[in-house]
Amino acid sequence: MSAPVTMRLKDFADHLGCTPSYVTKLKQAGRLVLDEAGRVKVAESQALIEASRDPSKRAVADRHTEERGAALAAPAAEPGDTEAPAIANPDYQAARAKREHYAALQAEADYRAKIRELLDAGRVRAVLADVLTELRTQIEAIPHTLAPALAAMTDESTVKSALVAEIESALHTASARLEKLGRGED
Repeated sequence: MSAPVTMRLKDFADHLGCTPSYVTKLKQAGRLVLDEAGRVKVAESQALIEASRDPSKRAVADRHTEERGAALAAPAAEPGDTEAPAIANPDYQAARAKREHYAALQAEADYRAKIRELLDAGRVRAVLADVLTELRTQIEAIPHTLAPALAAMTDESTVKSALVAEIESALHTASARLEKLGRGED
């Protein structure tokens, strides 16, 4: 006798040989295919359950199956089979590896930020904008600040050194702010 096309949740639990609460968990996890009436589509649900099974939990599932005596486990390999069993869902392993990779990258970034090897990009942009604005203001102010003093000077080297001193002062101020940012003080 073949299984019906659809079943109630309780009947599906009996069909699988598991508790109704497990079937409820499957439903909540989106691992069941239901029709409009809320009944379980048997073949589609069994395929979805198998496709979304966590391969790392296979040993636990096998142990529970053995304890129950039900036939939920994948068919055992024949004595003459030399082929390794296929992984039920290779996409799960790829997704898990990707999640672990990004978790490791996040942990590394957190560590590097903690030891001040990395800085918050938003904070760096704000400080750089502020430093560059301040530097531009200081450089644009040089003609207004030095013009009266330079007008009275006749020696070219004196004019040059006055300009260099004012420019160096503006650059030093900007450099000091950037050093503070690098130390995480700004």
